[in-house]
Amino acid sequence: MAMIRRLSPTLPAVPFGLLALMGLAALLGLASAILPAWFILSVLVVPAVAAMTLVRPEYAMTACAAFVGGLIHPALVPRIPLFGGVLAAADFALAMLLVYGLLTLATGKAKVPSPPVAGARLLAVALSLFGVALAFAVVHSLVVLQLSPKFVLGQTRGLLYLLLLPVAVVILRTRERQERFVVSLVVLGCLFSIGQVLQGVFNIPVFGDQGISVLETLGREDAGTTRSNTLGLNVIILALLLTVAAYSVDGIGRLKFLAVAGLLSIGIGLTFGRTTFAVLLVCLIILVGWLNPKKLLPFFALFLIALATVAVLGKHFKPDSFDAIYFRMTSIGDEIDHGYSAQWRVWEFEAMLPHIKEHPLAGIGLGADYKGLSGSSARPELNRYMHNAYFFMAGKMGVPALMLFLLSMLAIFFMGRRTAKLHSSPWSRVVGAASAVMMIRFFLASVTEPHLMSDYGVVVIAICGALAYLGAQRPNTSGPERPPTRIATDRTRPSWQAAV
Repeated sequence: MAMIRRLSPTLPAVPFGLLALMGLAALLGLASAILPAWFILSVLVVPAVAAMTLVRPEYAMTACAAFVGGLIHPALVPRIPLFGGVLAAADFALAMLLVYGLLTLATGKAKVPSPPVAGARLLAVALSLFGVALAFAVVHSLVVLQLSPKFVLGQTRGLLYLLLLPVAVVILRTRERQERFVVSLVVLGCLFSIGQVLQGVFNIPVFGDQGISVLETLGREDAGTTRSNTLGLNVIILALLLTVAAYSVDGIGRLKFLAVAGLLSIGIGLTFGRTTFAVLLVCLIILVGWLNPKKLLPFFALFLIALATVAVLGKHFKPDSFDAIYFRMTSIGDEIDHGYSAQWRVWEFEAMLPHIKEHPLAGIGLGADYKGLSGSSARPELNRYMHNAYFFMAGKMGVPALMLFLLSMLAIFFMGRRTAKLHSSPWSRVVGAASAVMMIRFFLASVTEPHLMSDYGVVVIAICGALAYLGAQRPNTSGPERPPTRIATDRTRPSWQAAV
């Protein structure tokens, strides 16, 4: 009886809770009779991410990157119309993470003493000023230039994922969360790679119809070879860099490394991206050279063996596809001279350059057209789109905004490189090196792809910034700084190494 009396103040709430559940069940039941079954699943995505944010916010950040990369089919995620455009599931996830981070700061749970990090102040100042430049660009585009809100917000949306950087620093305040997040990133990269295999080998459109195309080079098409693409390519590459970095410091075993790195490499290989391959090879050489130069020769030997194995198997089982791929890999010079893809980028450069000269400070505005239709296959949205990320940002927001963004990336690079070369913690060296090398990847690849103006590029830049900062924050285990020639190893392997 005493227990009943103690519970009596809460008993009236029980019927209301039951009524709420009954009402929700009735609503979903009625909706299922009218709407398709996938709609019910899409309605449950937002509360599922909200629950994950409260329980495991580090996994919610991984889910945000998965949404951005299109790992979940668009039909299964909710979209809300806004100013002629839509708010996607990734935007909901970012908003939830932002609210969680602000609440964590307000309650004081993130106030953990930490040593100062070289380059962190430069990163904070550069990002803050870029935020001011972005706000100015939005107001200038909407109010002064009176451009379409749909197009303005469409090109602003990707840059807002820079907010994930400070949110990640707040959320990943404990060592356990940091390690779980890094492992989940590698797992996410493997999932994207599996999707690439389903697309490229079995022609299953995991990432939508635009993720699959016939391999075409200089007008020559091979109907038997499928080119698979995904917006999660940057996640796959970051996962590969983390895996190779962990192997370089003896963080994972050889068999586990071969399995994970092999799967990730297949996902990258099915894109048949020549620039992607060249830039990635440079990045891997730099990564291994920083962490363990003694493994450079074995790494090259393993790379050549894998390449020869794939070539022999491809020539034997699919000779036509092998010939098409060989032609694509050996036609880079012809592509630059008279290829349609290279020529299209030249047209974009020639159309944007006069705008940059005329409006160097504020640009022509986010969402503004900068060229007329060129070519028979052009679409209207291509008048606002550009492959070269540097001219894209400078033309739309002005040269100062581009300089601030690049300064932020340089701060991430120097933080990560310093940690990789001087820190004693293997975990810090791994995430520092991977983050810094990923910045090299963005610097090089942004010449031909708009990574700096897209959500799938900016979200990975934000993640790398947080990892570089958090890796540098960890205390050195053998003094203030380790000599750059010694490879640090721990007698006891931390949990992240066992899980990768």
